Amino acid sequence: MNINVFENMHQYQFAGDAENLGLNIYCYIKNNEAIMFDSGYEKHFLQVKEDLDSKGRKLVKLVLTHFHPDHIGGILLCKDIEVIGSVYGEETL
Repeated sequence: MNINVFENMHQYQFAGDAENLGLNIYCYIKNNEAIMFDSGYEKHFLQVKEDLDSKGRKLVKLVLTHFHPDHIGGILLCKDIEVIGSVYGEETL
């Protein structure tokens, strides 16, 4: 589910299941460019990316708030996207 939280900020909500926790992914969208905050698991990242693409929005940055699996699971799919995170991210990954 995609909710417009406030101007330019969107929240994608995902319910939990037997394999994964429920989670939220936030995207700041302006001028058809998007900055994603955390990627969720790989399947969640793909769903958000597909939604952005279908609306002509380009994902340009991924900001990682911390390095738990439910926040970085989609990072391997970000080959052409700038990833921003803590200086400890490389060590953690």
